[in-house]
Amino acid sequence: MKKYLLVFALVVTGLSFAQDKGKFKDATPEERAEIQTKKMAKDLTLNQEQKQKVNAILKEHHANLEAKKEEIKSEQIEAKKERRKKAMSELKESRSELKEKLKGVLTEEQYKKWETLQNERLEKAKNYRKNGNK
Repeated sequence: MKKYLLVFALVVTGLSFAQDKGKFKDATPEERAEIQTKKMAKDLTLNQEQKQKVNAILKEHHANLEAKKEEIKSEQIEAKKERRKKAMSELKESRSELKEKLKGVLTEEQYKKWETLQNERLEKAKNYRKNGNK
């Protein structure tokens, strides 16, 4: 029964901290645990032993959350890199197909001129991205 009460108290306290995002958001896991412990001690009139145990539980909890958050962020970055890599590969393949199809339709002179125009356009786009809107 005490465990259920403690878990309930943690949930309620956690929800109340969702409103205080400003100072809580930038705090370290230890600071978060300390803030929550103080609030719970006040709200639930915890004795000293309970405060210490709750604080230890919350420190571990917030450290785990922080580690998970970093892991997720890292996975998202890797997934984004993989999607970009795949998209670039598909784009290259598509360009190769376009070139082959145009070679079959355009004369050699027309194709060379088209390639030159494409390279100029590509260079212009690179410079635009590099220098901004200048």
